[in-house]
Amino acid sequence: MEHERASEPGAADAERDGRRGPSLTEYALVAAVMCTIGVMAVPQRATTHVELSERSVTLVRELQGALHALRGALLRYREEHDEFPGYAGRPGTPERRLSELGLRAQLAGWSDADGNASFTWKAGHDLGPYLLYGVPENPINRMKSVRLVADDEAFPAAPDVRTGWIFKPSTGELRANCEGAVPGTELALFDL
Repeated sequence: MEHERASEPGAADAERDGRRGPSLTEYALVAAVMCTIGVMAVPQRATTHVELSERSVTLVRELQGALHALRGALLRYREEHDEFPGYAGRPGTPERRLSELGLRAQLAGWSDADGNASFTWKAGHDLGPYLLYGVPENPINRMKSVRLVADDEAFPAAPDVRTGWIFKPSTGELRANCEGAVPGTELALFDL
């Protein structure tokens, strides 16, 4: 029988050196250490979830602040010009059209009574500026662009997420062009 064991590869060496495979106790010890490490990782994962929730709340507050600033600037422009910004060309002329570039210039620059904008003050351009740093970034989708809705077009019922904002100059309606909801509620960010 001893001769049979010696013919197995490494069996004679293992007996001579006193080596053997891991015991059941050693397996149990390794399993206990791994379970302890796993338990220690669970609270860290929960903290990460809390941090994500706090970040979401912060982003929604930033979005509300940007909406407030932008809506305030639009209203101040309207008080001084009797219409919302976003049009290029003189009122009542065939050249009159929607213009995102015009909207940006009208809010961030100086303008005359007809809404013609200039980024430097000059005689006759004594209205504004309404936003010192231009159109704010939508903190949710990180875009500053504005989709202008034509006078004869219905305001979108849902965001298309291609721009930071959606604005209809004929009515003054402004919304954040992003998906999602206020954390802990069913209120859509688009409806803020």
